[in-house]
Amino acid sequence: MGGDHRFYGLLGGSLIIVKGIVIIDYFPDQPYGRVNALLTAPYNLAQAVAPLVGAALWLLGSSYDSYLWLLFGVSLLIPLSFYLVRRRHERDNPEPEQAV
Repeated sequence: MGGDHRFYGLLGGSLIIVKGIVIIDYFPDQPYGRVNALLTAPYNLAQAVAPLVGAALWLLGSSYDSYLWLLFGVSLLIPLSFYLVRRRHERDNPEPEQAV
């Protein structure tokens, strides 16, 4: 348990850096604050709901195993969603071929 807070801090710091880069790269013509708020809302909602979901799953199964499987499933969905959004963005916004 001693290293958990450092791991959490490392992830939080990485998210701040990545979020700044993503906003500038993917939404250059949108207001930065608005896009930042839209990207932060799901993160904040997940942080608020996670303790309640964890407690409810523990009450159902008397262990945190189901909660850990849920977290594992969500962690698999996150990169999949980024991949699908990237594919959709590339399909909807084809880059013109560059002359050599």
